[in-house]
Amino acid sequence: MTRIIVSTALPCLLFAAIFFAMPAAVAKGEESVFARLFWDATLLRAAREETLYLYLEDRQHLHPELTVELLLPEGLKLLDDATKTVSSTDWKQEKVYIGGKPPRPPVEEPYPTAQVAWHIQSDSSCSGVITVNIAGAGINETCRLTARFTEALEVTKADYVPEPQSVDSDRYVGMIYCPLWKPGDHYGWHMLEKSAPWRKPALGWYDESLPEVTDWEIKWNVEHGVDFIFYCWYRNYGNEGKPVEQMLSHGIHDGLFNARYGDKIKFCIMWTNNDYSGIASIEDLMDNLMSYWMENYFKRSNYLLIDNKPVLAVYDIRRLIKDLGSNEAVKAALDLMREKCKAEGFDGLWILGESRHWWPEYLETMAACGFDASFAYCWNNVPDQASDEEAHDTILSNLQKRKEWNLLPDIPTVSAMWNPNLWEQYVGNKVSTHYHISPEGFERVCRSAKTLTDDLPENSLARRMVLVDDWNEWGEGHYLAPCREHGFEYLDVLRRVFTDAPEAHTDLIPEDVGLGPYDAAYLEWLKTMRINSEK
Repeated sequence: MTRIIVSTALPCLLFAAIFFAMPAAVAKGEESVFARLFWDATLLRAAREETLYLYLEDRQHLHPELTVELLLPEGLKLLDDATKTVSSTDWKQEKVYIGGKPPRPPVEEPYPTAQVAWHIQSDSSCSGVITVNIAGAGINETCRLTARFTEALEVTKADYVPEPQSVDSDRYVGMIYCPLWKPGDHYGWHMLEKSAPWRKPALGWYDESLPEVTDWEIKWNVEHGVDFIFYCWYRNYGNEGKPVEQMLSHGIHDGLFNARYGDKIKFCIMWTNNDYSGIASIEDLMDNLMSYWMENYFKRSNYLLIDNKPVLAVYDIRRLIKDLGSNEAVKAALDLMREKCKAEGFDGLWILGESRHWWPEYLETMAACGFDASFAYCWNNVPDQASDEEAHDTILSNLQKRKEWNLLPDIPTVSAMWNPNLWEQYVGNKVSTHYHISPEGFERVCRSAKTLTDDLPENSLARRMVLVDDWNEWGEGHYLAPCREHGFEYLDVLRRVFTDAPEAHTDLIPEDVGLGPYDAAYLEWLKTMRINSEK
């Protein structure tokens, strides 16, 4: 018998318009078809025609004939046939184009896939469970999701992104941001479009070098209590010992620095020095990197200062020790960096170090190197396919141990998911654990992390700051930005937990005001990739 692996939806929060679903696992040695429902839109509006998709993967390459039947709850109206078929010829296994410099050759999708679509409308706000029955030879399974249609919203064409309505948070809330999403600069959107279409952002397959894209991101962040963007920052390959050249800098230099609302949010940088260029010497650090950061970032009016000290993070501590030669050399370098900031009129420099490790020795090394605080980029020690409770307990255990060890102030990082399956499938990364906490579970993580640090000294960075993992790592599988999969649910959690703003509010997406899409660069890139692959 063929087994269908169904991704089951959970109830949505108020104002959400999409479902949440755990990624489905396939048991080794079993024949199976993976099935997942998702909406085309990030938010569902009453009185607007919405498209529902059923995505299917033929995990055993059998090309089964399927009949799929849609059942709607009361209040929803189907605009086409409820029953549809998937024939053996509907299964396609197409090329996937992968970007980067230089771009990689295309590869085939790992499985044949098929999609079925229905068009649905609601005359008023409502919610309910949608059911799809899937049948074929030896197959009789059901796929469900919960959808919530919000009140109808009259589209009023805007000339630009509506001005953000900022809300105040009770501490510095920072959103980690990975700037990989300018078509051609990194692996790109095509693998998501083909193998994880439910991850499609509310901005579409966007180009994050566009200031208008950045202004939407600023709007959504500040309206949910986020105070600053915590950008990954990359030095170009082979740039050690030379005047600074960057890579993947478009999010800051093209997007943020030209955004209309750039003064409404702060930013800081995390020097991502692991697989990318480090430093050739202490002179390279001080004369090239520090001078560049000072003039281009620290002195900007929207750079994050706490107690008149810029905030700088370092990703790979071991790489920095290797480049400078010893813990003592790193400590001396960090002190020189602080003195350089004082010479420029600041009161010093906060230097944070990344550690997602769950043992104290790494933090002891960081303390010996003179870092001011630790933080985690993500939590990938959560058990594979962990429940909400297991994930919560693991993350809180990590944070609690750091507090008990008291080796460095530890800025809490709150995470909701980790699922790098696309990188694993398409770019050869090793297989790791996967987990996906529901919005309700994520709220518990946030509240617990907040309670854990509430009793720390008022002047401690660990009491005054929290980091959120992560805005937009769509391929690595941790992403809280509005998208088909979860709408604004995770951002609404931040608003509830870290601000006193009213829970009731209206989120806007580009189509609500007649703007977008922002996919022109992606479509042109994809066209070029296809042409080049045929040569």
